[in-house]
Amino acid sequence: MKKAVAYARFSSDNQREESIDAQLRAIEEYAQRNNILLIDKYIDKLYEHLTTTISGQEKEFLVLKEQLKKLDTEEEVLNNAILNGVMNQGIVDKNNSIQKRKKAIGEQLLNFKTYSIL
Repeated sequence: MKKAVAYARFSSDNQREESIDAQLRAIEEYAQRNNILLIDKYIDKLYEHLTTTISGQEKEFLVLKEQLKKLDTEEEVLNNAILNGVMNQGIVDKNNSIQKRKKAIGEQLLNFKTYSIL
């Protein structure tokens, strides 16, 4: 039996939680029809809580922090996949990409003053 991870995401600010539920239902149905074991779910809600009232450096700082949190979650999903026996070149490449992006974001964050809003 193949193993896989479900990935659902918000595609716009207007999307509701029900659309994520619908995406997950469709993924679960597909997996069941095709004899695929879903070992984890990843829901991408990047930027969902950022508002238009935040501007300038503060917003840029928050966006970078959200991107870093997203990468941490992606890394966790990959690690779970590896622990469950899913290993291929795509996973290795994705993990390398995550590490590079985390390093770049970390370097960008060093350029900001520390905000106490987080």
